Amino acid sequence: MLGIDTYKHTHLAVVLDGLGRHQGSLQVPASDAEAAELLAWAGSHGSPQTAGVEGTGSYGYQLTRRLQGAGLTVVEVNRPDRANHRRKGKSDPVDADAAARAVLAGQATAVPKDRVVPHCWISIDDVDAGRNKGLTSNEHNELVELRRRTWVLEMENEIRKRASAYRARETVRRFMGRIGGSCGRELRGSG
Repeated sequence: MLGIDTYKHTHLAVVLDGLGRHQGSLQVPASDAEAAELLAWAGSHGSPQTAGVEGTGSYGYQLTRRLQGAGLTVVEVNRPDRANHRRKGKSDPVDADAAARAVLAGQATAVPKDRVVPHCWISIDDVDAGRNKGLTSNEHNELVELRRRTWVLEMENEIRKRASAYRARETVRRFMGRIGGSCGRELRGSG
């Protein structure tokens, strides 16, 4: 298990084994080249499969992408409680260790947020601006509304058909009851 405390200029990593025993720690400058060093170092401690990282959306963003690219599962770990920090004192190794332990204990399970703009947003904007072919946002919304209206009309039509069939059956029953009753009287009266 790899735990990483990220900062603007440096990252501090701690490796724990499956039982939570400290295996080693390493501080590296915050750069892509040093991320490769961190991965190599982590691999020398048994190739951890998961990393708990503080700040995946800010200082640890590039490192998070690098770790994911190397096949590690990255879990977002919240920054430690400030009151707890004041009691125990600020310490990068303690924070990195706490990040790894939070993942080991199942307390940290959040998937890092991706800052990349989804491709479909760009495509929709291109269609709306007339740069690509396809339905514009307004046409799409109109189509959705027309489909909804069609569904409502089909449901209303089905209800009317069923109500009409029910009325027809009731009418036939009443009619048959009148015919059956009057036919029986006529037959009895004539005999």
